[in-house]
Amino acid sequence: MSRKLTYEELEERVKRLEKKVRSYEELKDVLIETEGSCCRLQEASFEGISVCEEGMILEANRALSTITGYEGSELIGMDILNLFTPEWRDFVQYNIDSMFDKPYEAICLKKDSTSIPVEIQGKNVNFLGRKQRVVSIRDIGERKQAEELYKTIAEESQAGVYVVQDGKF
Repeated sequence: MSRKLTYEELEERVKRLEKKVRSYEELKDVLIETEGSCCRLQEASFEGISVCEEGMILEANRALSTITGYEGSELIGMDILNLFTPEWRDFVQYNIDSMFDKPYEAICLKKDSTSIPVEIQGKNVNFLGRKQRVVSIRDIGERKQAEELYKTIAEESQAGVYVVQDGKF
């Protein structure tokens, strides 16, 4: 049979519990502040950012909604491969499976069925013991248009073409 605790022993246990509660409250405050910082960074980004688990989008920022034309609520739960044209899905899946973490290009399929060139970069992370992938998607349509214009000018021009950057050829 267990013995009854003395008043002093009970008082000591209560003090330890109060100390733990204060510690948890401080930790909660730090987590809330950190979450706010992360959310601000994610929402301020010009790149579409998503967090995926087993290919399913768990989180998405406003920029991803802007790029794809989907509302945030439509993106949550969506298979990320559905954001790419069918001919690019195997390539994107291969990069996910191989944990490729360098930027690469693909074609994004927007909600309105139009497509745009995008640059993708993903990184696998472990969050609370769960394997997830953070993916950024950047619309590179304007860059592609500029490259095509430069190529056309260079190929069609009868005069020589040169590039000056920072005052140097």
